[in-house]
Formats: sequence, C-alpha cells, structure tokens
Amino acid sequence: NAGMELGDAAADAVHRDLHELTRAADDAMRRGDQAALSAALRGLFSGSLTHFEQEEAQMAESAYPELQSHRESHATFMAEFRRVNAELERNGISPLFKLWFGSRFVDWLRFHLKGADAQFYRHWRHHLEARAAAAPAAGAPPGPARPA
Repeated sequence: NAGMELGDAAADAVHRDLHELTRAADDAMRRGDQAALSAALRGLFSGSLTHFEQEEAQMAESAYPELQSHRESHATFMAEFRRVNAELERNGISPLFKLWFGSRFVDWLRFHLKGADAQFYRHWRHHLEARAAAAPAAGAPPGPARPA
C-alpha cells in the first residue's frame, strides 16, 4: 500500500480500507471460500460506492473540470462490479471471476488511484488552500481603529 497515499487524510484512509478489503477478497478467492469472498465484495462494493459519491461531491464543490469523465469512470466500474458479482453468485469462483478480479479489479483500482484520483486530489488541495486564503483569519485582531 506504500506509494498509494495522496495527501488527503480522509481519502487515504478510505483507500487503505478498500485496499485491505481487496486483499481479504483475494485471500478468500485463493482459499476457495465463497462466503468470505462475498462478504469482502459486499464491503468493497459499499465502500467504493460511498467513496465515489463523496469524491464526486468534492469534485462538484471544487468545480473540478474532469468531474464528468471521473464520474463516468466510477459508474463504469460499478456496473462491471455488479456484473462480476452476479457471475460469482451464479457460477461461484469461476475462471471468469478469477480473471476479472485478479486483473481487472486490482489493476483498475491501482490505475485509478495513481492516475485520476492523484490528479483530483492535487486539484482538491489547491481548492482548499484557495478557500483558506480567501477566508478572513480566524481570531485575527481587527484592523487599526479609525479616529472618530
């Protein structure tokens, strides 16, 4: 998980959680434990969906110019996630499921994090810095008193 930090504490914590769930799902898949795999995938699905919604809200708030393409990437991934989960439910830990999970899911998550998310979180930091610079300093003494 080293090298996957983006400098946003909340996002980095969620990304670590998703990484751990991915590892748990991979371990369950390798053991052939479909119940544990399904549980990890439920956590991954729910965690990914919640994270994507939060991230997209931050993108809207900060007028991120790539919001639509990032949103489409999330939607495409979640649709594929639903299809592959249906494969697991229909056919168990099939070769198709193993291929998707072992390559597509893990690779997409890593690629998305290091590419699209890294780009967004640079934008988000600049947005927060600009917002902080525009806000009056909290607790600053008032300007010089003007004579009456």
